[in-house]
Amino acid sequence: MKESKLYLEALLATVLVFVVMGALALMPWNIKALNPLKEIVKDFRYTDLYYSQLRGKPGSVDTAIVLVNIGSADRATMAGLLEVLNGYAPAAIGLDVYFPELKSPQEDSLLAAALQLNRDRLVAGNYLWEQPLEAPQVLGSASLFSLPQSGYLNLVGEDSLNTTIRHFRPFIRHGESEYTSWATRLAAAVDPQAVEALKKRERSIELIHYSGDWERFVHYEADEILAGGVAKNALANKIVLLGYLGEQVGEKRVMEDLHFTPLNPEQLGRSKPDMYGMVIQANIISMILRGDYINEMPFWLELLLAFAICYLHTLLFVYFFVKQHLWYHPVAKLVQLLTSIFLVYAMVVFYANANYSINTTLMVLAVLLSVDVLYLYETLAAYLYKKRGTHSYFIHHH
Repeated sequence: MKESKLYLEALLATVLVFVVMGALALMPWNIKALNPLKEIVKDFRYTDLYYSQLRGKPGSVDTAIVLVNIGSADRATMAGLLEVLNGYAPAAIGLDVYFPELKSPQEDSLLAAALQLNRDRLVAGNYLWEQPLEAPQVLGSASLFSLPQSGYLNLVGEDSLNTTIRHFRPFIRHGESEYTSWATRLAAAVDPQAVEALKKRERSIELIHYSGDWERFVHYEADEILAGGVAKNALANKIVLLGYLGEQVGEKRVMEDLHFTPLNPEQLGRSKPDMYGMVIQANIISMILRGDYINEMPFWLELLLAFAICYLHTLLFVYFFVKQHLWYHPVAKLVQLLTSIFLVYAMVVFYANANYSINTTLMVLAVLLSVDVLYLYETLAAYLYKKRGTHSYFIHHH
């Protein structure tokens, strides 16, 4: 009878832990002093530690994708660059820049001609302005610069300039229409089967498996190509991406199109974004071509595991709370520490070796809260015993 009470009340205490977590999650927490901490915690994932601290330096350079930094090039320079690139015969050219309005007639005509020269291998970048209940509006270049192939550059995030970019949407469907991302379109240009494999996954959102920053890819300044300083075979049959990577590759003083990623070395209290948008897109293309996807544990399974882990710990904590109360806090704190370390370690092992992402935040939080929630449960048990005579494992033994 006593043992059955232990199991039952450990279960009820576990339910109370999740009720408390739900209540905390629903609270507005509009306390100015806590807002920065709230945003940091909200945007943090344990898997970020794998990329930023544990994985080590990336391996060999990805030679299938070439980054070209256009810096502050004007339209005439862009036209010249595209003409030169045509002679290199790349497999595809991605434009991570668009021209929404006309400027100088001379420069515009030069650029339009250069775009048409490469029209069969060019993929233009645009943005989708999504509105509730309405078809997305495509924001791209003026009609003079239109190309037969284009894709959206949108990144997934509440605020893609201030939140960590972890996911991308390969396709966006609205009614009968389907929009394809820029990275997916470029991958399809060189390996249609890789994109078919992506489609078969039937996921509206994919986790980005980052391979590295700009150093992970072959990269040049536009001036190097214009000056003829790049060998023909360096660009032939490659995916060449044209976009902004700073005034010089590696400089990150200009914040335009600079984002936070899991590779950021300062995950908590960070102040500077770490990766340009074009490099994020290069990581996505590389992942698609390699077929190197991360599978994510569904939320319902994470919730179930968190509940089971919390219940097992609560069983132990209730026993010490009632029968060995003197040792309750030392034992509980030690178990909490060891469990937290184990869960994070297990998450990293699964992520690194099985390409499987488990969000252990809920599990760790449940274990951490369970120790203090037992005091609340004991208070409720004492109240029910006093008012209704309801017997409890706590009342009989503590």
